[in-house]
Amino acid sequence: MADPIEREVELQHSAGRTEQWKSEGLQGLSVVLPATVYPPREDTDLLDRCVASLGSGKGCRLLELGTGSGVVAIGSALRGWEVTCCDVNPLAVAAARGNAAAAGVEITVNEGGLDESGDLALEGPFDVILWNLPYLDPPADGEARLGPLEDAGLVDLPDDTGWGGRLLTALENDPQLLSDDGMVILLHTNNVRGDLLQTLWRTQGWATRIMADRRLGGDERLTCFAAWKPFGGREIEVRDSVDSTNRRLLHEGGDEGRCLVASAQTAGRGQRQRQWASHPGDFTGSWAIPDLGEPGDLQLDAAVAVADVIACLLNEPLPSAHWTNAGNIVKSGLEVRWPNDLWHAGGKLAGVLVEGQQQGAELRVVLGIGVNFRARKEADFPTSSLEELVGGEVSQTEFCRVIDASVASHFENKRRLGFPCKPSRRRQYWALLSGHLGVGTQLLVNGRSTIPSSLAEGGELKSIDNGQEILVSSSYERAWE
Repeated sequence: MADPIEREVELQHSAGRTEQWKSEGLQGLSVVLPATVYPPREDTDLLDRCVASLGSGKGCRLLELGTGSGVVAIGSALRGWEVTCCDVNPLAVAAARGNAAAAGVEITVNEGGLDESGDLALEGPFDVILWNLPYLDPPADGEARLGPLEDAGLVDLPDDTGWGGRLLTALENDPQLLSDDGMVILLHTNNVRGDLLQTLWRTQGWATRIMADRRLGGDERLTCFAAWKPFGGREIEVRDSVDSTNRRLLHEGGDEGRCLVASAQTAGRGQRQRQWASHPGDFTGSWAIPDLGEPGDLQLDAAVAVADVIACLLNEPLPSAHWTNAGNIVKSGLEVRWPNDLWHAGGKLAGVLVEGQQQGAELRVVLGIGVNFRARKEADFPTSSLEELVGGEVSQTEFCRVIDASVASHFENKRRLGFPCKPSRRRQYWALLSGHLGVGTQLLVNGRSTIPSSLAEGGELKSIDNGQEILVSSSYERAWE
């Protein structure tokens, strides 16, 4: 086998090729591709489609890392974005500049990019930062696989977090890189680092939402997700004691995303106005959320949001990211019970309550979440705890940061991204986390024994009673045996 460096030197003497690139909503681009420059492929198309879904970029700044031939940067500029891009391959820099000039657009192209220490020597703020992340694992012997130039753009770092983690470090070190309402868009493959990438960002307090995914051959898939600071980076309100965090938010109102956390709750409640006992060290919090549809659907999504938090604490892929992840997290003993409970090892771990209140023309919708942190014995109700599930103490500060990010991921009406995923998708993932659907668990409905089978379109529970299918539309009607 030829030496990788010699191979690359030889390639520089070869003529570049020209390809026609068709982009969503654009007529197409003729781009020149020198040797060692990454050509536009399925991942390029997916990233470009995600940028197109954001709409016009007029008056906003976009940064693309690892621009390659520059087709995504050029497409973004044609949609009105003020584009800065960079690449570690000098031939890619030359290609991007030349291709942009041929397309009649102005973009700023820099040689370089993010370094391994997490430093990005560019002046923000940017409204969008995007990166088609390097996806190849480093060679075991540490030697170049393709050649220094190609490897620099395609090979990930050898540590657990990879380049996606380095970008997170850069943003934490320099908050001015991203505007207050800005977002990061990352594209990754489903390798170990890729599957854990959203977990990493959620754990650090960033909301994440999948924008698009695409299956390639075999088990390989591409995923493109957005990350942003929850609800514009607003502060979480913490009070020593309140009667009920839900009641306070319903009474006081506030902007979407307002979050109230209480160290003690004196009159917390769950379904059927039952008291939700709050013990020292437990978590109780409420969020003002937009009215996204049926209350049943909201509660289903809230249960998945809490399951995401559990995955973060266990350093597992998010259940809401892909159906295989939802199946895997069940192995930890976590399950959801319709519509608002999370159980572990036969005891209730967390409860969710969505409430609405009409105030004149304003409909206030509040999401309340209560989580048992520590194990306790209660004669009338089996309980579990977060400490039992994760195998140790959990910091209240860490938990609050992660659950706030998870709530924003599932419920924030993020500018340009819009509302969260379709109800059908959230119902699918909820069903995968359920320990009761179709497994013979008995459910009492109005005193009659039934078997839950699936979910209806409005989030209702379908249950079988003597061969007849009935809908349980409210948890007021159910009591688990």
